[in-house]
Amino acid sequence: MNGSSNTGPGAAAGRSGVGAGAGPAAMAGGVSRLPAIAWLSSTWLMGTLLAARFGPPAGVSLALGAAGLVTAHRWRGRRCLRPAAALLACLALGAARFTLALPDLGPGHVAALVDGPPVRLRGRIVAEPDRRDRRSDYRVALDAVWVGNGAGSGLPETAPRPDGQAARPRHASWRPIRGTVLVQLPSFPAYRYGETVQLEGRLERPPELDGFDYAAWLARKGIHAIARRPALIRLSSGGGNPLRRGLIALRERGRRALAQALPEPEAALATGILLGDARRIPAAVDEAFRLTNTSHVIAISGSNISLLVVLLMATLGRALGRRRALPAILIVLAGYSSLVGADAAVVRAAIMGSLMVLAGHLGRPGDAIAALMAAAWAMSLWNPHVAWDLGFQLSFAATAGLIAFSARFSQGLEGWLARRIDGQRASQLVQLVEEALLVTLAAQLTTWPIIAWQMGQVSVTGLAANFLILPAQPAVMGLGGLAMALGMLWAPAGRLVGLAAWLPLAWTIRVVEAFAGLPLASVALPLPGWAMLLYYLLLAAWLQPGLRSGLRRWVARRRGRPAAPAGSAATTIDVRARRVDLGADAPAEDGSASTPLDATALAPVATRSRARAIAPTQAGRRGHSPPPSWTRPVRATGTVLAWLARGWRPVLLLAGACGLAWMAAYARPDGLLHLYQLDVGQGDAILVVSPEGRRMLVDGGPSPSALLDALGRRLPPWDRRLDLVVLTHPDADHVGGLPALLERYAIGSILDPELPAESPDAGAWAQALAESDAGHLRASAGGRILLDATAGVSAELLWPPEPRFTGGDAAANNNSTVILLQHGRNRFLLTGDIEADAETALLASGVDLRADVLKVAHHGSGGSSTADFLAAVSPRLALIGVGADNRYGHPDPGALERLAPALVRRTDWQGSIEVLSDGRDLWLR
Repeated sequence: MNGSSNTGPGAAAGRSGVGAGAGPAAMAGGVSRLPAIAWLSSTWLMGTLLAARFGPPAGVSLALGAAGLVTAHRWRGRRCLRPAAALLACLALGAARFTLALPDLGPGHVAALVDGPPVRLRGRIVAEPDRRDRRSDYRVALDAVWVGNGAGSGLPETAPRPDGQAARPRHASWRPIRGTVLVQLPSFPAYRYGETVQLEGRLERPPELDGFDYAAWLARKGIHAIARRPALIRLSSGGGNPLRRGLIALRERGRRALAQALPEPEAALATGILLGDARRIPAAVDEAFRLTNTSHVIAISGSNISLLVVLLMATLGRALGRRRALPAILIVLAGYSSLVGADAAVVRAAIMGSLMVLAGHLGRPGDAIAALMAAAWAMSLWNPHVAWDLGFQLSFAATAGLIAFSARFSQGLEGWLARRIDGQRASQLVQLVEEALLVTLAAQLTTWPIIAWQMGQVSVTGLAANFLILPAQPAVMGLGGLAMALGMLWAPAGRLVGLAAWLPLAWTIRVVEAFAGLPLASVALPLPGWAMLLYYLLLAAWLQPGLRSGLRRWVARRRGRPAAPAGSAATTIDVRARRVDLGADAPAEDGSASTPLDATALAPVATRSRARAIAPTQAGRRGHSPPPSWTRPVRATGTVLAWLARGWRPVLLLAGACGLAWMAAYARPDGLLHLYQLDVGQGDAILVVSPEGRRMLVDGGPSPSALLDALGRRLPPWDRRLDLVVLTHPDADHVGGLPALLERYAIGSILDPELPAESPDAGAWAQALAESDAGHLRASAGGRILLDATAGVSAELLWPPEPRFTGGDAAANNNSTVILLQHGRNRFLLTGDIEADAETALLASGVDLRADVLKVAHHGSGGSSTADFLAAVSPRLALIGVGADNRYGHPDPGALERLAPALVRRTDWQGSIEVLSDGRDLWLR
């Protein structure tokens, strides 16, 4: 499930902190002594969980809450009893809030109509449509149901008619109804937010999905019924909240600007990162992010809000002044949160960011723990079901991990390095790896139990993948945001900046896919709830200073060396078994007074303000042996990385320029013909690139995202051009991806058999074709297209005939466009979905069907690829475009047996297949 919130594994608090520019240093401390809001918010959340489990009446919970508040007020002077009473009040009020939020599913609610006969309903689309590849989901808030005499039942009651046709209900009228239904429809035609619609069909319960309670997930969103492909009529437009309608329109403009500026899959990733809409990310790419625990890169949260706050303070703060800019900053934060979908992670980051901005305005130090818990309480107050949202859980846990551990990890690593290499190099090295490695480690330390509990698996490669991709994310957000903004004003400017934004986006995707492809990238680890709770309790206990100091003393005794007591005034440094004391009165181990270290014994060390470790330089080690040989790799690595820390931006710019230059050279025509059988699932899509770079696409498969992804990986990002697009026939598995293609690519000509449109996908194609400026040709037998005159590449049309073929049952399949592509001595036969009747007719026409490469008809179905037809073609290589585990059973075992003399390659096993030709020989890769 990949919705706009994208709350997959690892969708966490953000890449840089609490959402207001607070880095690790700002989040350090304050863990051992929690603020009052942390205790109150925790008990409030516990109250909602207990109410969901035991369901106490709201009146009882409200009474207990009121009693707790009164008791806390009267016990103001009692330090122990007053906090206990306040916590009890929060616990009870949290339970009451959850109970009061439960809907009434009795008579008059749409839930009473589920699994009954078809009904006619009226309502309004109250959320942004969830547009997917093959369908669109609409949330329709109902206000009326069409009923007859049995008004109390809520079902239409009809009177019989003599002709047997459906009758108008006796005394029919619209009656009030409440509730929200999820309407699932084909992608075409499209409906919009705020439209009033009438639907007629059967209401169903949400299905049970493997390992996921889909019904409960929808119920938490207020949805208790699903209508699959009902008859829908648009009654009126322009309703709903005007502000929300404007934000949805602005989001759509941004989405279109990114689609124009970037190829796929980079455009889909940029849309997810910048606009919170990850629905168009190809399934394989989304799975790679999930396996590597890098989905938090797509989820909008802390880093996006941090960047926005910094930008607003730098612009509005200077233009309006600090005090006047405050309301504007808060309004923009709220607007941006609504623009990108306002899921749990975004709201959490926006609330924390607002609180931190307010704290800075009031001149008070920001407390990250207090801001985090205040955000959790506010979100639970607004929506008591938020605690069950995976995005909320991961965002909350990741932010808590950053607050608790990121500064500790940075200080610990810097202290460890400072004892082995120069202190300045150690500081620079930590600065280089802090965001990419240490912050990720801190977040994963607190999020992996939730992922294991919810998903039953844990990523093994996540830390390494995050280390390589996180440094590129500021460039992704900066360049991608600039490309989107410019593209909304002027598309060519957006495409120019999009070329620079493509580099970090492509790097992110390729690294994630590489790590996802490794063995054991993710391992199964089902974690029971009690084990997760125990882990968090132990983690919280370890954060207590008293426990940690006791553990250190125990370890020191086990090693036979006394440990310094907690809070000691002496600060000690171990330098290879030699103990040096800093402090005039610090006692030595033997009880005698130690000699203060001479200031000249330590060279100046440039460490960051939060560093607590000081390392002696080589100058302060007179008389000591040189460092051991094993430290040389560490010191060499530190030197290189410290140099990169000082000048990594020019290095990245140089690397990016070299990458673009290499791509430009690599993308030039190589004098060979390339034919790609693209892996687009259960469907067909074939890309032909001639020796001089001319391009022909035959069919578009069933999925826009799969087609655009496949093309984007094989064509240079700066040249989205197709000279010829051929549709063999308008079945959904061939035409589904083509309408989106016309919006993203410059098309020279379109070849179409002009068959009747019998599906929503074909209707969308017909509409897109009518709006396109590309030349339109009718496909008929006897036509010939010279694709590349210089290289001698031609396409001869062998089928369909004029008038169209009428034999057989499958008219569309048997009138598929059949193309014989010729390059020198090599011949490629592309057969669409023709079946046995059309194959027989082709044989009877006497046309020369011999070919070296055959695109097997109809995905290898049993009704195609007859023995006589294959004997006439006599292919050396047979290509089958087919989806893995498809419900049709393609390819048919009988067809595979008849194809046995040829080398068979299929996309469900080999993925996309590339055939190369120089006009004489063929290569396969």
